[in-house]
Amino acid sequence: NVAYQRVGSKIEADVTEKVRSYIKKKKLSHCVELEETSKRYYPNDNLASTVLGFVGTDNNGLEGLEAQYDDELSGENGRMVSARDSVGGEMPFAYEKIIDAKPGNSVVTTIDEYIQYVVEKYLTQAVEQNNVKERGCCIVMDVNTGGILAMATKDDFNPNEPFEIYDKEKLAEIEAITDQAERKKAYSAAQYAQWRNKCVSDTYEPGAVFKIITGSAAIEEDAISLDETYYCPGYIKISDRTIRCHKTSGHGTQTLAQAYMNSCNPAFITIGQKLGLELFTNYRKAYGLENTTGIDLPGESSPIVHATESMGPVELASESFGQSFSITPIQFITAISAAV
Repeated sequence: NVAYQRVGSKIEADVTEKVRSYIKKKKLSHCVELEETSKRYYPNDNLASTVLGFVGTDNNGLEGLEAQYDDELSGENGRMVSARDSVGGEMPFAYEKIIDAKPGNSVVTTIDEYIQYVVEKYLTQAVEQNNVKERGCCIVMDVNTGGILAMATKDDFNPNEPFEIYDKEKLAEIEAITDQAERKKAYSAAQYAQWRNKCVSDTYEPGAVFKIITGSAAIEEDAISLDETYYCPGYIKISDRTIRCHKTSGHGTQTLAQAYMNSCNPAFITIGQKLGLELFTNYRKAYGLENTTGIDLPGESSPIVHATESMGPVELASESFGQSFSITPIQFITAISAAV
């Protein structure tokens, strides 16, 4: 036997008042009680949801900042110590002690609410217009401090109802699964997918924008000068490989600024070769692209790059223009901000 049976939890205030009136009307106060608890509300719904995360039914942080700072945010629950018999009844003597709750700390982020709103608005449009299947993400960083002014992943979720699947197409696919165990497994997988913060947890091949890193390192080391020119016939031969430019007819002779404007692969392969393997990998490490950033969010993935000892001219060439390795968006925007 147990002293009591819980019939509901996290009941909203309007329902609570109806239950309280019913208890009073039916004179059930001797056997039915309402127990006050707390519930986290997210007044801006989806805004920054993959950053904030959410709490579970016990108010413990499960994702995002809620999970990262759960100990600091939680505080200590209050409690009442009293004497009861083995089935929860009154004892022949009275004893009761109330221990007050201790509130948790507040966390103030660097997120700018307006910038976050604008980012989410236009990221949503970009995802829809480009028919993005694997979700889109965007970060805005203060280049002087590294502070995150906005961070968004779309599609996302509403932390007030985090266990609902917000992708209607995905939900329809799951509901069409006839096997109950498989449906439950698919539902769980969809939940974790929508909670995942792509900005810190997913790696990708950065591509052409990595040329900022290659060029800045070469300029810093005087491996190139600003008045040099680069010839692009549409390809470049490195060892036994022919690596082509996106413009197969070539860009011809171009300055460094023009090579950037043209996003010319042969030009930046040439710059990478002039920089050399040792300096290139030294700068890759210095820019933080061989490790996680340590951002205070859970689930940051490590970059996947060639080990220095396994790199040759071909690997140096491919990395020079942003291919054959993977990093996370947070790692890359941190490196870009350092270059800026």
